[in-house]
Amino acid sequence: MTKKKLQSVKELKHNRISVIRTIAVREKSYWNKGKCFCCAGDAAEFAKPLFENADKEYLVVCCLDGKLQPISMEVVAVGMVNQCLVGMREVFKNAILSNAVSIIAFHNHPSGNSRPSSSDFDISKKLRKAGELLDIEVLDHIVLGDEEFHSIADTLEWKSWKDTDSKIA
Repeated sequence: MTKKKLQSVKELKHNRISVIRTIAVREKSYWNKGKCFCCAGDAAEFAKPLFENADKEYLVVCCLDGKLQPISMEVVAVGMVNQCLVGMREVFKNAILSNAVSIIAFHNHPSGNSRPSSSDFDISKKLRKAGELLDIEVLDHIVLGDEEFHSIADTLEWKSWKDTDSKIA
């Protein structure tokens, strides 16, 4: 071995690589009664209490198993009164760790108007593409207002809810 190669081997011994272990910690439970989601209305009804009295935008991701039952939820982003910055990495991290088959993204509009903005549609399309790459279906992106909700999947005609009918036991 040449002197240069020996030197690089010694340098490797001095560089430490961190070993990381991820542990899921349950912060609190949210009772679902074993119900699966059959449509956007079911999902919106389930998530609405999480957003009561919110004075800024929150993006929450609900991870689902193969029977469309929630297995975990995470607040992925907290924004301001009229916007919330979202990174795909953060959206799918919990889904991957939970072995989720699909996800539903929820966010609120503190104004009370559930009508999606153009950026809401852009984010939804981005979520869908990222989910396809990861083999985690994005069933819907639901915008919650004071008295109503809006399913972006329905508006964009994803047909994700219609495709899931056959998956429910």
